[in-house]
Amino acid sequence: MTTTRSTPYGMSENAISINAAKSMICQWRSLRGDTPGPTAPDSMYIPLVDIQNIIALSTANGGTGVRAYFGISPDPEELRLLLVPCKDGEQDYIEPITGTELSTIYDLIKPCPPLCADPRSPLVDFTCEF
Repeated sequence: MTTTRSTPYGMSENAISINAAKSMICQWRSLRGDTPGPTAPDSMYIPLVDIQNIIALSTANGGTGVRAYFGISPDPEELRLLLVPCKDGEQDYIEPITGTELSTIYDLIKPCPPLCADPRSPLVDFTCEF
């Protein structure tokens, strides 16, 4: 089991600097190319209520985290990030929701484009040198 130490403002040791983030974004842009598209977006938005719901589901079932799977939706064709509660980074918690065709797999990511960050964000408003 992985533990993290607390840092200021309740952030974990997994928090990174703006420069480290920009470096990673530049690497992504160099792989993707200059123009974002539906299967290679700039960023993804996750509504806070959905994060809270998946945390509650994971916690209620002994989970210790969330695993992300990549997929492409069929229509419209967009990159998707599917989130699944998991335990100790190994065991996924995937169950059907009684009385529905739904499950405990969340497809709650909104890609950019079309739902994009403020263009003044330091993670948007900068140039990569390839």
